[in-house]
Amino acid sequence: MNKQIDNLLAEAAGWGGDSVEVEELFRLLALPDKEFNVLAPVFLDQFRSSYENIDDRIIMAQAFNASGATIESARESYLALMDEIEESLSNQFSKEKVDFLKMIVMMTLNLIEETEGIPSRILRVAIKKIDPTITIPKANNTNGRGLEIRSPKEYELMGNEAITIPLGFILSVPTGYVFDVEQSAELIRKTPLKVYNASGVIDAENEREVCVLVHNTNPVSTKTFLYEDELISEKDPVFLIEKGKLLGYLVLKEAPMAAFYEIDSIGYFQKDKELTPFELLSGE
Repeated sequence: MNKQIDNLLAEAAGWGGDSVEVEELFRLLALPDKEFNVLAPVFLDQFRSSYENIDDRIIMAQAFNASGATIESARESYLALMDEIEESLSNQFSKEKVDFLKMIVMMTLNLIEETEGIPSRILRVAIKKIDPTITIPKANNTNGRGLEIRSPKEYELMGNEAITIPLGFILSVPTGYVFDVEQSAELIRKTPLKVYNASGVIDAENEREVCVLVHNTNPVSTKTFLYEDELISEKDPVFLIEKGKLLGYLVLKEAPMAAFYEIDSIGYFQKDKELTPFELLSGE
């Protein structure tokens, strides 16, 4: 690896000063591909767990702030590093090792992004194309938070017909986040189509291709008429979904783990009117 990549990777793995972790990273990359493919998921899991530890996150935030760097400069450096890894290392390393390095870099940048408020934060999410012809979802403007999802090919729907449309990609969602599927407002206003998430919860546990369920809400309409002494039935024309049609948006949301605790008196707290502090204290 060239010196620039060495330095930036050491920085990516070493915010907080853990030089042993950096050495482990380089030793791992030096392994033959067969051994690497066994150990890389373990390293990534440890790397991810370390960054989910609140103490480690505080140390990293302090190290980043002490460096005098800005979010903007970090984004520029890390995104340039992604391009450099792709261009310079593809001939030296296997695809698995290149993807591994890219994940390390983006996980680190995501952690740096979390020092920013939500309006200016950008969370990088790994995506794998199943269909190489698709366009990777992206926002249509700098302020938009929905990532456009489009039909990968042409479909025809009869009245009241519903179909599942695979979108041609798999997402690796960071722990603590989920993607929701939101319908396009244009689709609601101008077509009889309704779009729903058909992939279940799109979170860190979901490793399936992202799909949407599209329903043509027009009723089934059949016209019957007599032609040359034969009774003919004809259904209304189908609704055509063109290739590249905007179906909706993926919206990333924070999703902390929930845990329930049991009580027996929920109904007691559901009052039909607002009580004054005096009434609350007196129990009346």
